[in-house]
Amino acid sequence: AIYRRLVEEGRVELANDLATAIMNKGMALSDLGRISEGIGCYEEAIAIYRRLVEEGRVEVAKDLAAAIMNKGLALEQLGEWQKALECYNEGIGWWERLVEAGMTHLVPDLIKGFTIRFDLHRRLGNWGEAAEDVKRVLIYVAPFLETPSPPELLMRGFSLFLKILRSLSDDEKAQLYATLGDDAEEVMELIEVER
Repeated sequence: AIYRRLVEEGRVELANDLATAIMNKGMALSDLGRISEGIGCYEEAIAIYRRLVEEGRVEVAKDLAAAIMNKGLALEQLGEWQKALECYNEGIGWWERLVEAGMTHLVPDLIKGFTIRFDLHRRLGNWGEAAEDVKRVLIYVAPFLETPSPPELLMRGFSLFLKILRSLSDDEKAQLYATLGDDAEEVMELIEVER
C-alpha cells in the first residue's frame, strides 16, 4: 500500500519495487493455496513490469520474465496446462533475449525455466518440444562446463535438470532419445555420468 501510494504521488522510480512487492504477495498467496488470488497479483506485477520495459527499463525484463513464469506455475497448479505453457514460452523468451544480449548471469534462470517447461512437456507427452528444451539447455550450459569452475548457481540448476532426466521411466527415455535423434548419445552420457 505504501509503494502504491508513493508511485501514485509521482515517485515513478519506485514502480519496480511496487511490482516486486505485488509479485511476492502473489507467491505468498499461491503458497497458501490461494492460487487464483496469486495469479491476480502476478498479472498486476506483469502489467507494471511490461510498462517499465516499454519505457526503456530493460533491466526490469528479467523481473518481467520471473513474474510470467510464476503465473505459469500457478496456472499449472490449476491444471491449465496450455496457458501455463504460453507463460513459460514467453518468460523463457525474455530470458533468452537477455542472455543473447550479453546478460549471461541470467543463464541459471534460463536453465530453471527450461527445466520447468521440459517437465510439463514430458508429462503431456510432447516429446518434440521436450527434446528441444534438452537441446537448448545443453547449448547454454556447454560453455560453462568447459571452464575450470562453473558458477555454482548454474551447476545447481543443471544438476536439477539432470535429476529430472534421470528420473524418466525407461519408456520416457526411449521416447526422448528417439526424438533427439543424433543428439541422443550426448544426453545418454549425461544421464549416466553423475555430476
